[in-house]
Amino acid sequence: MSGIILSPELRELIGRVAEYPHGLGFLNQADLETVAVTLEVHPFVVAEARRLLATREGRAAVIAEVGRQRAAGPPSETTARAPATPARPMGVKELLRRAQGHPLGLSFVTGAPFETVAVTFRAHPFVVLQARTLLERREERKGNRRPASGD
Repeated sequence: MSGIILSPELRELIGRVAEYPHGLGFLNQADLETVAVTLEVHPFVVAEARRLLATREGRAAVIAEVGRQRAAGPPSETTARAPATPARPMGVKELLRRAQGHPLGLSFVTGAPFETVAVTFRAHPFVVLQARTLLERREERKGNRRPASGD
């Protein structure tokens, strides 16, 4: 038995990885933000898991935990987590509305990496890109406005 103690967040991530046939490969090889969004965990937890997978002892601990969780079977209905996809996906307007009320604001939507925006607001990355296009068009219209004749 290894001396590695897995945090509750890591155990939750590993439980989600165990639900996928090639979950460990996905965890280790897919883009960090993609893993975080797909498995609904914070990117720091994905990074922590990857650090463990990079060491012999850590890899053994993670693989053993995946085996334990797969052997335990799917979570019961009372402990099952929310479905991976929301009932109604977030649209561009909702993303912009939420961003306006968020401390990071709309500048975060336009300036941060789109994957980070998607994780922060739990939106699909394509929605973030569409929101950026909409905001750019709004700014272009503002910049192209001509003053009224009396101004």
